[in-house]
Amino acid sequence: MPTFTREQIIDRITQLLIENYDSLDINIEDVRKRINSGTISTGPDGKPVFYQYDEKAYSDELDWITNTVMPEVSACDVETIESCIDVNDGHLRINGISVGEDGSLTSLGTNGFWTNNISQFLTFDQTTQQFDPEQAEEILDTTIYELLQQPLTRQEQINQFFSDYGSLKGNIPSFDDYNYDGFIEPQEDYEDAHDISERHRKDVDDSDASITRLTEDVDDLNENQSLQWLRDDLNLYLEDIDQEVGLDDERPEYEEKSDGYLQIRHMNQAIIVRKEEGENVGLADEVPIINDGSDPCADFLDANPEYLNSANTDSLLVTSLPSYLVNGFTITQWVRFKNKVSSGTLFNFGNPLREVNPHGFMLDTFVIDEDTENYKRYVRLVLRNGVGNLYDSHVGISDYDRVDTITLTTTSGYLEGVDPSQYTEIPVDLNEWYFIVATFNPMINEAISLSDNFHLQNSDYWRGNVDHVDPSSNDSSLTYTHHSGFGAKCKVEVISKTDLLRARGYKV
Repeated sequence: MPTFTREQIIDRITQLLIENYDSLDINIEDVRKRINSGTISTGPDGKPVFYQYDEKAYSDELDWITNTVMPEVSACDVETIESCIDVNDGHLRINGISVGEDGSLTSLGTNGFWTNNISQFLTFDQTTQQFDPEQAEEILDTTIYELLQQPLTRQEQINQFFSDYGSLKGNIPSFDDYNYDGFIEPQEDYEDAHDISERHRKDVDDSDASITRLTEDVDDLNENQSLQWLRDDLNLYLEDIDQEVGLDDERPEYEEKSDGYLQIRHMNQAIIVRKEEGENVGLADEVPIINDGSDPCADFLDANPEYLNSANTDSLLVTSLPSYLVNGFTITQWVRFKNKVSSGTLFNFGNPLREVNPHGFMLDTFVIDEDTENYKRYVRLVLRNGVGNLYDSHVGISDYDRVDTITLTTTSGYLEGVDPSQYTEIPVDLNEWYFIVATFNPMINEAISLSDNFHLQNSDYWRGNVDHVDPSSNDSSLTYTHHSGFGAKCKVEVISKTDLLRARGYKV
């Protein structure tokens, strides 16, 4: 048999009184306890009294509930309090039996249970306004800006646009002619790692993707949203910037003088140049060397003391030399390179670098691959003279001194101790022609030039355009000239066809 608490009994009776309020035939406002002028009274005036604990509201009926109701409830053999206490025809019934004087709801309790209990329950209307809006506006801040997103100023919108563009445009691609077709293209797989449209097509993460580069590559989600579209749209606003200056270019167009050119497809393919009569082309004609103080032999021996037994003797190591070693020579070539990687000989007479009987000279080119994408092409002139001394066209540059090459050995065709960047560089442009001028001047006093410690890293000095400074003078000043007579005996200079035609006044 279940046991019901006094609190459960009170709650059940209260619920039944509220549900059957109409049968009480009483105006609840007349018996409601209120606070009026600081005291508790009964009636319609004042604020209703609210009890913190049920015992306060039930204090007058606790004895009646304990002594009269609970014994009846204890006899209920049911599972729920609702089944034990109920109302029928306006009578309260406990375990099916009416309680009170006549069992009616109006006579419950010693002083009327509903008086202290249900009189303090309040009804409410969900649509009733419980405050005065005008007074609330005077006291309360009804506009809560913290919960609303404030509109941006025009300047803030522009700042936000450029900030978003900066984070979405992506990295600049590395452009080069990677497929050797004469046109540049971005690095391989750039779109895969960059474009958001490409990420969508491959259904991969696009959280770090950027604006699609080309209009032709956009997907359905990015129509009119590419860097190319943006560039074209901006052009509509910048016609004044893009317009050509209103000056007529009156320079003449250059007309080619030749119908074509000879194409050598691979380095080290040979062309033999010789006279139809005789055994040589004149480069190897023997020129006598006379050490009697007469010109030009005196000046020649001053610039080339290696042909003497010593500086203090008249004895000669040779009595004659090939013409190219005494008179010097100049080689000129128009060259256009068909790729970035080929190296080899452009012109040679003999082989100055071979191990057995090295002699003659050569003009060759080589390529340095600095970082798998950045190729640099260089040209050099190398010569071996009549007593085995070695000369080449490298110059002194920042961080690298000009090296005395006379006794240098070679490793894989390179002179030990000489950095490749010390040679003449030719820009990597497969569409450009270059005019190469290689000169050997035996009258340049290279031995004395090497004693000028002030200019060991001055490339202009080694090309013969800066005057020599006596080491004992302690003078590091620069005096420029068209020909100083000092520097390197071998020199290579290059000019592009475009620059040459422009210098001659042609439109290019």
